[in-house]
Amino acid sequence: MIKITIINGKLWEYVGESGSMDLTGVTNVLLDEKYRITLPAELRKELNTTDLKITQGEDFCLWLYTVEKWNEIIGDPIKLKTKKDPFSIINRRLVDKFISPSEPVFIDKVGRIVLPENLRNYAGITKECVVVGAIDHIAIWDAEKRKAYCDPNNEKNAMEYAAASEEMSQMIKSKMDVE
Repeated sequence: MIKITIINGKLWEYVGESGSMDLTGVTNVLLDEKYRITLPAELRKELNTTDLKITQGEDFCLWLYTVEKWNEIIGDPIKLKTKKDPFSIINRRLVDKFISPSEPVFIDKVGRIVLPENLRNYAGITKECVVVGAIDHIAIWDAEKRKAYCDPNNEKNAMEYAAASEEMSQMIKSKMDVE
């Protein structure tokens, strides 16, 4: 994708990856009696596939990827296994936390996916959920955990938001310096 923009009289060109995604938005959904949630139509359209991979995310949420994006992240599983040092704590944690619990899921004809039991238990998802578009993947949260995670009155959250804002400000400034 090529996007051309004129800013302050200067021509800017952005060349995105083919197949790049722009998954955004926050939607409340309910887990049904068969442990399914309905993905918002806008996200399903942007995903452009029904074959997905779901795994444990950070902060006790779930991360949902297209198979294409998943393979891009972990690469060839056989090469990954042979390249990884089994004595490295970082490699073991990566496999234990992110790769091993992953499972394939499929979007059905009405836009639902089943949340596997082990992953529901990890994220504490029982009924009310929040589906969050996170640019290249989807995060699925228990509604109460998401509310606590985003609470600006929580001192830790406030410090993390301030740090993230400062980091973003530095990135924007560095891009402006390129002019």
